[in-house]
Amino acid sequence: MVTDHNTTLSFSMFFTLSLSATILASFSTIDL
Repeated sequence: MVTDHNTTLSFSMFFTLSLSATILASFSTIDL
């Protein structure tokens, strides 16, 4: 079901961004 390579790349980028944002929020909460 791999039709567009751009879609996969874009999704992976979004996933990485959201994951790093979650980790960042976690750290800033712990740092408090």
